[in-house]
Amino acid sequence: MTLSAMITGNLIFLQLGQRSPATAASSSLMSTSDIVESDSILCDLSLLSISTILKRKALLLHDKYQHGDPLTSRHRKIMSNGLSCILDLVDEAYASQRKLFTSTEWQKICKVFKDKHRSSRSCP
Repeated sequence: MTLSAMITGNLIFLQLGQRSPATAASSSLMSTSDIVESDSILCDLSLLSISTILKRKALLLHDKYQHGDPLTSRHRKIMSNGLSCILDLVDEAYASQRKLFTSTEWQKICKVFKDKHRSSRSCP
């Protein structure tokens, strides 16, 4: 159960080392609380992994979308990023993925990825 991340532009693509059997099954047949993604970064309060939190919210939004409920552009972005296991650390608006975490959790998440993927190169 390893987590690797690749920064491309302004986004981090979470690549999951292993998915739980629950996630491999069709998500439409189970509740979102049954969805568990495996990675090595757990959030303090919920004890859920980042990818689990992102995927669960994305699936809830996707279900609303499929039932014809209108989504805001922010909700569509959270849905599409979450379904693709993308954590967008650059969009720090409170209406972004950031709202899925506490302020303390968000700061820790940003620090982990920014420290891990810090570049010594400067942009022109």
